[in-house]
Amino acid sequence: MPTPEAGPVFVPGPPVRPTQRLLEWLNETAGTAPGRLVRLPVEIRLDAQRLGIDAAVLGVGTSEDDGPDSIRLTLNDGAMGVPLAGRVRALCPPGGHDCVVWLDGYWGLPGGAFSQTPRPEADGAIRAVFSPVSVGDAVTPGRRPEDVHALVEQ
Repeated sequence: MPTPEAGPVFVPGPPVRPTQRLLEWLNETAGTAPGRLVRLPVEIRLDAQRLGIDAAVLGVGTSEDDGPDSIRLTLNDGAMGVPLAGRVRALCPPGGHDCVVWLDGYWGLPGGAFSQTPRPEADGAIRAVFSPVSVGDAVTPGRRPEDVHALVEQ
């Protein structure tokens, strides 16, 4: 009988705040070809009907996550096989539209098909591409951003 493969082993990277240090680390560590799998806490905002995703931002769901010092994400869920919104909806509280979950994926597009060049937005925030391949648990509410670390596959 075959033995099941163990999942990826992750090691801690920098905290999600300050974002400039995190962005530099993601570009240097995870944004090189071939891409390295990372685990990030992402706040996802579902649309009014909870059918799609209106916005995603790297963070733990605090008010500072979507300010001028934020990393807003364009999520490419093509590698998942099923829409990301459906997986996230199951983790969000009933009737809620915002939840923070751990996403495993690639900074940019998988396989180094896209060189990540984060773009500044009008308010100073950064827009970047993240390609999730799996959804983990919800992030424990009330965590301080400086206490939550990005993770990278060993």
